[in-house]
Parts: sequence; C-alpha cells; structure tokens
Amino acid sequence: MSKAHLDQLKSELKKSKWVIRTYESVYEFIENWEITKPNGDCPLNLIFTMYGNGKYGDCIGNETMENANGCSVESHPEIDIYFGKFSGQFQKDLAAFIAGINQLEKQSYQ
Repeated sequence: MSKAHLDQLKSELKKSKWVIRTYESVYEFIENWEITKPNGDCPLNLIFTMYGNGKYGDCIGNETMENANGCSVESHPEIDIYFGKFSGQFQKDLAAFIAGINQLEKQSYQ
C-alpha cells in the first residue's frame, strides 16, 4: 500500500459520509480504523492486514501503514480490498469496497 491508497480510501469514505473515528494518525501503524456516520450511527471497524516490510518491522517497531496489503470490515470479511498497484483495477475494487460498506449501513436501518 502507499500513501496514495490511504488518501483515496479516506477520500471515498468521506464522499460516502463516513467519518474515521480513530484517534491516531491514519498514516502511522495502526491495525484498524473505526468508522461511523457523522452522528455516530453504524459503527464499523476496518481491519488492516499487515505483512511487514521485509525486515519484520512489526517486531522491531518500525511498521507503518504503507506495509498493509489490504483491509476488510470486521465481522464481514467478504467486504475487503487488496492494496495492489494504484491503477484502474484498484479504483474499481475501491468502489466495490465502499459500496459494500454503504450496503451495511442500509441493512442496519432495516
């Protein structure tokens, strides 16, 4: 993953009116983001998958979000995204990921 992946994910969440409630910087090492609607409804956790930076960064303390290779919605692993090349395919995958999250919101009101 890269900073561009994170920026695009944050942007698409914001466009869909989701708020990242995580208190730490979203660019530092953190394994999940709590997101909600602005009024606090529909809390969800996005769980990031970390695979290290090739030097066991998670063990020696220099892991960053750029080492994440994907994320999924906690309790809904079928809603996930892989942070591959920042390409047209990533844009399609991101749109599907956001659509899946938005569907969870709709289901919470039924």
